[in-house]
Amino acid sequence: MDEKVAYAYGRSLARDCRSAGIHVLLAPGVNLYRSPLCGRNFEYLGEDPELSGLLAAAYIRGVQSEGVAATVKHFTANNQEYDRHGISSDVDERTLREVYLRPFELAVKDGRTACVMTAYGLLNGQHCSENRWLIKTILREEWGFEGWVMSDWTSVHSTVQTLNAGLDLEMPWARFLGADAVKFALAQGTVTGAQVDEKIRHRLQVMARFGWLDPRHQQLDPDIPSRNPESEAVALEVARRGIVLLKNDRALLPAPPANVRRIAVLGHHSQAPILCGGGSSYTPPHASTTLLEAIALTYGPDVEIAAHACIDPWRGDAVFRTSAFCTADGTPGLDVRYFQNASCQGIPACSRIEERIDFYLGEKRPDGLSGGGLYSAIWSGKLLVDWDGDTDFYLETEDGFLDVVVDGITVFDSRRGAGRFTLALGRGHHPVEVRFRQTQKGYVKIRFGYGASSLSRLDYDAGLAAARTADLVVVGVGFVSQTEGESHDREFEIDPLQVALINDVAAVSDRVVVALYSGGAVQTEPWLPSVRAALCLWYPGQNGVLAAAEILAGITNPSGKLPFTWEKDLSDRGANDFYHDTDADRRVAYGDGVFVGYRHFDRQGITPRFPFGHGLSYTTFAYDNLQVAVDAGPGRIAGIRLSFDLCNTGNVRGTECAMVFVGDDEASVPRPIRELKATAPVSLEPGEKQTVQIRLDERVLSFWHPDAGRWLSEPGGFTVWVGPSAICLPLCGRFQLAGVK
Repeated sequence: MDEKVAYAYGRSLARDCRSAGIHVLLAPGVNLYRSPLCGRNFEYLGEDPELSGLLAAAYIRGVQSEGVAATVKHFTANNQEYDRHGISSDVDERTLREVYLRPFELAVKDGRTACVMTAYGLLNGQHCSENRWLIKTILREEWGFEGWVMSDWTSVHSTVQTLNAGLDLEMPWARFLGADAVKFALAQGTVTGAQVDEKIRHRLQVMARFGWLDPRHQQLDPDIPSRNPESEAVALEVARRGIVLLKNDRALLPAPPANVRRIAVLGHHSQAPILCGGGSSYTPPHASTTLLEAIALTYGPDVEIAAHACIDPWRGDAVFRTSAFCTADGTPGLDVRYFQNASCQGIPACSRIEERIDFYLGEKRPDGLSGGGLYSAIWSGKLLVDWDGDTDFYLETEDGFLDVVVDGITVFDSRRGAGRFTLALGRGHHPVEVRFRQTQKGYVKIRFGYGASSLSRLDYDAGLAAARTADLVVVGVGFVSQTEGESHDREFEIDPLQVALINDVAAVSDRVVVALYSGGAVQTEPWLPSVRAALCLWYPGQNGVLAAAEILAGITNPSGKLPFTWEKDLSDRGANDFYHDTDADRRVAYGDGVFVGYRHFDRQGITPRFPFGHGLSYTTFAYDNLQVAVDAGPGRIAGIRLSFDLCNTGNVRGTECAMVFVGDDEASVPRPIRELKATAPVSLEPGEKQTVQIRLDERVLSFWHPDAGRWLSEPGGFTVWVGPSAICLPLCGRFQLAGVK
């Protein structure tokens, strides 16, 4: 929640770009966190529009300070990955303007982003790449955007509508905006030459702004090494500031090396380099470190480390390559029927036997299919179980729906693009049917396989034995790039194998720390009560595990804060009833309106597992002496000045991010009880006190009035709260906004 850190991060990324001669960075993503199920939450900046926008603007300024163009995305209301090409996000104008457009507005106005990328899906029934109101009215006319607008990959669906809406660039290649199509539209008079010139001008303006048109300019900077120590240092600092200490009962942490003789490092995630969620954002680093290696390095040779993976929560890649099937008559493989439609209906275009289901077709079509429309397929046959015990099924799909039925039981919900599911099957042959329906001309992936559940347990008993005698037990769990990533949504629960491991370890040790790898909230109720401490590492990238080890050892005092509300149950979140396409009409109405995230929890009086802004420290802070003053101006007010004292009342240096919320005491439309309007990160030595000063303008008081069709700030009383989180607000003050004179 620190804009200075966001700026440094953006600048570091830009320097990495310059080391490779890259002109445009396709980031940041500012789509809001509506639900923990969204597979791409790990790329975004949380549930609050103001926080997301302020961080994005700082990030963009950092990127562009080094002569690299930033691209804010995905414009707009792209808040789920399930059927992302076909779902329409149906959002009223007030909610759009106050919530989902606000981060983009700050990115444009405060960050001066060079590029904007439109979203895959539809907004109120219209593809975002064809939405003139979004691109022309909001982005160009109201916000004054002067850069270029590009599509997301393969998200253009027309020539004339797209050109008239204002899109400047179709990516990654010209299927609809190629030379022949544009010339035809010009000849028909459905597009004008002035419109085409405007698109070229937008791109040239960006190139001129960054000096790319100067023949002396070299985007490749030979003085910046491809593996830049500066960037590695920034990555480490970002992780130090971002990792969140969720729980720390009876001060289990910090556990300094002097107090520890033996550490048990358990779990698949602690032994493997888990770097990032899946999809286009996945960027392999020059080198990576596991949590195990980071702990060993931080604690040194005098501390004994016992390492056991215990389980393998994702065996999918191996299973997809080796699963054995047979047809109804016993022939090896599966009968498959391919259809020239997306509904598995009618006469198949072709039929054959295929050995297994393990395809990454990309934009290619299966052999035997002609034309360019969407397609579907049905594989049928039998699987052979030659082991006792449970059977695990692994699935992955992209740009399509995958439905699997085994023994008459549906084992896969097509809203998830990847997963592991378990059935208790006896020995013998079991009928299986797999149906795939393509939803978008994109990068099709279809993978399905099965294996013995027992193979997912490794050195489990040895791990429990090590935990019994350890002074500290660290259990690494969470998602991997296959189960949380682009193009599909994910589960709220972490893998049951991992839940069982946590609880089994906690049964033999009361000194357990869970290190969670995840892009958002997970169901914690089955395991959190049994452990003393928990850290949310997010996806730590290249150096994040070093920061995690420093936090365990007390070298770094944690200061990360949750940028979203962490619910106890999915039903607690306001968006949960308005997230899935329950009636299969490919439309999702955002019925929660402006009450997103903590706004809903406040309104309904629901206590979350962890509030927006939660994050523990090894020290304590005291808030005091809030002062609120209103400055007169040519209108009603020129601004609101706040000041308050923040003191480190503990024994170690720490950083606290104070949060400022404002609420309208009485309004003509339903408004949230409070909304975040500013943050103030402050680093203090033990006993040090600092007076924090913040200035807000009148915009923070306003809302979009649907009848008036404009922003309004109504006269009356307003309340200001200051504190460390959305439910811990020790300071409160009030002020009045006078009527128009």
